Amino acid sequence: MINWCLTPYRSKGYALTQAILIAATISIFLFVLQGNIDINLADEGFLWYGTIRTTLGDIPLRDFQSYDPGRYLWSALWFKVTSNNSLMTLRLSTTLFQIVGLTCGLLSLQRVTHSWSLLTIIGFILALWMFPRHKLFEPTIAMIAVFMAVLLLEKPSFRRHFTCGLLVGLAAFFGRNHGLYLFISFALLIFFNWLKFGGKFLKRIAFWSMGILIGYTPMFFMLAIIPGFFRSFVESILFLFRIGRTNIPLPIPWFWNIDYSNLALFQSLNAFLIGLLFLILPLFSFGAIAYVAHMNQSRLSNNILLVASAFISLTYMHYAFSRSDVSHLAQAIHPMLLGLFALFVNLLRERKKELIVFLTVVLLETLLSIGLFQPFYIRAQSPEPYVKYEISDNTIWLHPKVVSLLNTIRKFTKETIGGKEVILVIPHFPAVYPILGIESPLRETFFLFPETYVRQKEMIQTLQEKQINWILVADIKLDNRDDLRFSKTHAVLWEYIQSNFKSVRIDGLPSNYEFMRRTF
Repeated sequence: MINWCLTPYRSKGYALTQAILIAATISIFLFVLQGNIDINLADEGFLWYGTIRTTLGDIPLRDFQSYDPGRYLWSALWFKVTSNNSLMTLRLSTTLFQIVGLTCGLLSLQRVTHSWSLLTIIGFILALWMFPRHKLFEPTIAMIAVFMAVLLLEKPSFRRHFTCGLLVGLAAFFGRNHGLYLFISFALLIFFNWLKFGGKFLKRIAFWSMGILIGYTPMFFMLAIIPGFFRSFVESILFLFRIGRTNIPLPIPWFWNIDYSNLALFQSLNAFLIGLLFLILPLFSFGAIAYVAHMNQSRLSNNILLVASAFISLTYMHYAFSRSDVSHLAQAIHPMLLGLFALFVNLLRERKKELIVFLTVVLLETLLSIGLFQPFYIRAQSPEPYVKYEISDNTIWLHPKVVSLLNTIRKFTKETIGGKEVILVIPHFPAVYPILGIESPLRETFFLFPETYVRQKEMIQTLQEKQINWILVADIKLDNRDDLRFSKTHAVLWEYIQSNFKSVRIDGLPSNYEFMRRTF
């Protein structure tokens, strides 16, 4: 029989142990279940390659194209600890980070329940939404932020303001977007809390600001002592201003705009539910802020998790809409989920049947939306059976087409090019570098956005100086947009390649891929 005891007293040690055990069990279960299924040659390869280079002593941003340094240093730490830089070690490192985030999510939920069964069900839902596995940093930081906001609201001491500032600064070290989101969220939350409960506002802001500066100390340290890093950091910021966005946008998949006529039942449900969640996210974020703004002090004190979730979700919502696909939705949805669970568990605390119905609906919605993107499900429903494949001493289950592609690349580079000769891989399949055990000849490994004439000429010079003789290129349409072809985003470099390299057709290589050899 399920114990629905919602808010009995529990010691801090008991609460922490409970949260860690549930979070670790769920995360490890999912890792064992599907950790060795599939590979993302693009985004996951971007993290994998960057972590390997960091382990070897290269500096993120300066020596290779990257996000902010924090995530690479975290993963490189586990590469060092295990003396292994394989793909599975990378996935293990992100799983360990996932446990931290899921623990914080469960610690937040303990404000409304200590039920083992209830926390386990909700924890499983939260874990499924921690997707994709190479981006577990995003939902983890978001759930840590919600927990820290809860602590701040429970006891708005100067120490906790300082600690929240530390989180803002450290989050920015993992991703400047996280720093910006949390800076805005906590600034609004501190101001809101002061309006409702009073206190020494300026002193709280001072302690919070001091925490931000100290939390960002690792970045300040790198900027100050690592030659060339400051320039690369500034250039990475100017790059965002030059392109005028943080990502390549996609149309928002509102459920009323979807053509269901050509979709199977599960596909239709999946598209509808994802479109519905894109609608619920802003409704919750703005609606919850308006709802808590009208609460008196007593009600606010009884709805702390809802208040915390609302303010964090308000800014993380931007991430979901910066590129409106299921991946970015998954990386931004956790503050909203925590807030909704807090709201409904509180409303239905005396109505067990209704609470069971609510959790069942949310679980089914999760399985039919993000569940259909899980590697385990994708492999299970694949019409072509997955096969085992060795990558960096790991056995990975891959789709036969991916195996064929990688086998063709490996065979050609070994027999024709020479095992360790450096090749350039374009536009965005950086996983090929660690799979072949080679280093990218250019700082860039992800040719996604239009590049300047000057930088393209610098790339050409580097290719000439390093005497790069081979290029693996796929001039494909990202998002089915012709303007996002490599030949359009890097027209100068593409012209150089066309003038100085010739195509070498290889049996087994997809029609949109080709190896190109320098003409002498």
